[in-house]
Amino acid sequence: MAVVLTGGMLVDGTGGPPVPRATLVIEDGRIAAVHDGDPADVPAEAEVLDVTGMTMLPGLINTHTHLCWDCVGDLKEQSHFDSPTMVALKYAMNMRHCLQAGVTTIRDMGSPYGIAHVATQAVAGGIVVGPRVFHSGRPLSITAGHAFWMGTVQVDGVDGVRKAVREQVGNGASWIKIMASGSREEGLTHKGTVWTNAFPEFSMGELVVAAEEAHAAGKRITAHATEPRAIRNCIDAGFDAIEHGGDIDDESLELMVANGIWLVPTLSPANLQVERGAEIGMPEFEVERRRGQIAESNDETARAARAGVRMAMGTDAGSPAVPNHEVAREIELLVESGACETPMEALVIATRNGAQLLGVGDRLGTLEPGKMADVVVVGGNPLENLGALRDVHLVFLGGEQVVTDRVVLR
Repeated sequence: MAVVLTGGMLVDGTGGPPVPRATLVIEDGRIAAVHDGDPADVPAEAEVLDVTGMTMLPGLINTHTHLCWDCVGDLKEQSHFDSPTMVALKYAMNMRHCLQAGVTTIRDMGSPYGIAHVATQAVAGGIVVGPRVFHSGRPLSITAGHAFWMGTVQVDGVDGVRKAVREQVGNGASWIKIMASGSREEGLTHKGTVWTNAFPEFSMGELVVAAEEAHAAGKRITAHATEPRAIRNCIDAGFDAIEHGGDIDDESLELMVANGIWLVPTLSPANLQVERGAEIGMPEFEVERRRGQIAESNDETARAARAGVRMAMGTDAGSPAVPNHEVAREIELLVESGACETPMEALVIATRNGAQLLGVGDRLGTLEPGKMADVVVVGGNPLENLGALRDVHLVFLGGEQVVTDRVVLR
């Protein structure tokens, strides 16, 4: 049965002017038509929903998540002690939280036990309700490298990297993720884990063969990279994206633009841990460490945007104080940091750009006829106040209504 949403403002994700009073027609899981004003031709027996006073948007796309974590507990502790069953339960919970926030597509950037691939199968088979899942399987790190405890594949040498990439592709990964920079743990103190300064991990030869193997299999490759030399190494090796980013020099920014390399800046962890870390029991010293990162991170993200680097929205959900149902803050931060001049620009990053990063811009990311009907209806006007994104009334996934007033329907 067709569904018609009428009376609300429509922001289609392309960056074009909003339609103040629009009608959106959904048929057979796709957007059949978009009208300016009242519906011209309502399909017979269509369900008509009046969304006057609300805003229709494409489904939001969170391109950096970790659905295996609960956003409260210590990440290392969860990684060590959560059983496969507990990981699966957290994953199912977080998929529902994504939908409640209007997130209809995610890219999982690292989970253990092959759970991300199982989740894609479960969603496709109708076993559980959840967003569309793209994932990197288990990230690759050097032996004892950055976050080796999170279930990464610890590899060394060109042959080891080649085999590990092939294994992840064979296990269903749609992306390959490399931990290209990190820091060594110096040990636990009364203040928690102490880290050394970040440094490049993996040799150029290892990075090059990782990119070659990923691309040969038709997959894309990205890197956790926060250190300038590591970022440049990944650029030179032919990576498709950089996660987090850092102090990227002007020449590297120019190369990212020239080669179409994406940046997913993940501004949420530092900001939300400062804003809410004390509430979940984060140590004060860790909150202060994060506070010291905010200004620099904002400046670096704004510099990249001014240089013309393409960006997609990613929250690093699962990190402490960063729940999967909180994406509005990341979108707000894109404006507050100076990366975006307007809320409209930030909404494009959170919708169309995410689909383009994932290679599915031909079917997702905008509200245009022929696209999959991933639609979110929020109260108010997010172009005036991005906080309106927290007021989720309706969510459609492939034309199926899956959320009403933040309640998942099945």
